[in-house]
Amino acid sequence: FCFAPILLGVAPKVAAAFKQGGGVPFEEYGAEGVQALDMINRGQYEQRLSPTGWLKPLPDVVERLEAGGKALDVGCGAGRAAMTLARAFPRATVVGLDPDEESIRHAKAAAESAGMSDRVQFVAKKTGDLDASERFDFITACDCLHDLADPVRTLREIRTLLNSDGVLFVVEPRAADKLEDNCHAIATMYYGFSVFHCMTQSLAIGGPGLGTCMGPANRGADEGGGVHGFRSPGYQEPRALVLRRTTLERRQPFRFCRGRRRSLYYFARLPTHSCRGGGTGRRARLKIWFPKGSGSSILPPGTRILTLFRQSSRQSSPGSHALG
Repeated sequence: FCFAPILLGVAPKVAAAFKQGGGVPFEEYGAEGVQALDMINRGQYEQRLSPTGWLKPLPDVVERLEAGGKALDVGCGAGRAAMTLARAFPRATVVGLDPDEESIRHAKAAAESAGMSDRVQFVAKKTGDLDASERFDFITACDCLHDLADPVRTLREIRTLLNSDGVLFVVEPRAADKLEDNCHAIATMYYGFSVFHCMTQSLAIGGPGLGTCMGPANRGADEGGGVHGFRSPGYQEPRALVLRRTTLERRQPFRFCRGRRRSLYYFARLPTHSCRGGGTGRRARLKIWFPKGSGSSILPPGTRILTLFRQSSRQSSPGSHALG
């Protein structure tokens, strides 16, 4: 949500670019844009870029980094992926690379705040600016390949920076090649990011404007420049959360006070498809907390609340519910 105002703020410039050509440069999004991207991606890097997460299918890489290998994060942004690697592999040398000075400033500040300034290095450069003699055991390019001015050339440069047994780890949004295969909520969000950020800032620097939904066909292209060998790491298919809308039966709520908060119970009739094995819809009790002294604690009809129904230990179903 923090990204939406920033994207809409550049909407007039995006519209002008559609008419006049070019795009909106990354710098136009300012420090707030860097912070928003950090908030969007930080969680998954910190939770998944680990020996027990994304790196589990790469035991050789884990072994080399644990022994003091070298890692490079291309397009590091605010530095979360590089910091996560440095935290997971204390003996490894970790470098974060990004041509945007504002992003590097944020990355250095984050590292200093976390007490990791001596563990990870951040430099405002491109892959072609690095010393040709440098070699890395592991290079990551997280959610940035589609943003580049020349992705194929950058991949060639990355290839020269890898050791002979090194690994390039690319993270890209999961999307299909065809528009009609992307007709779902996640892809809708991706296309919004693409039009107002990813595609336009690539076009602004003379890039191909691949966009957020560039698809696997573009990722696997080999133009004869030594860019090949991409493969899926074989992660388990994601499990979708089922979004539902149900109507609450607003009967006389139970009411009691505890400390400084007042709680009310409402009941919801869940749809039939939410019940295991079919059958009629079941009822769920919802507890709603109100701060003491907040005035009326009775919600009027039509009020929408966001709830999370836990169906099992592994799956929860969020929904937007209307009081009857």
